[in-house]
Amino acid sequence: MLKQFCEQKTKKYFFCRDESHVNVEFPRRLVERNFRRIACDTCKEASAHWMIVDHDNLLPNSPGYLCSSCYKEFCFDVNGNKVCQFKAVPYCDRKDIGDGRQFFTELDL
Repeated sequence: MLKQFCEQKTKKYFFCRDESHVNVEFPRRLVERNFRRIACDTCKEASAHWMIVDHDNLLPNSPGYLCSSCYKEFCFDVNGNKVCQFKAVPYCDRKDIGDGRQFFTELDL
């Protein structure tokens, strides 16, 4: 058991810890980061898979974020032609990537 004594101004504090550090992996993660998901600008339900930039008033925001179904329906006509000039970039959310361990195991690092 680890005992600590701390004096702070006029008060005295005594701490007792009986935590064992034998089977604990270090460094310990104390904070779990919560990454914010970017939702589709049109349906507001699905996660964004496309980032739309340099558009001609197609979306209210620039860049605009769209899910795959809204991207196909909103940016292209029935024949598959663009409804206006824009640039589309595939968008990958950090939450979809995770912590990247799968990439390190593939590289055998």
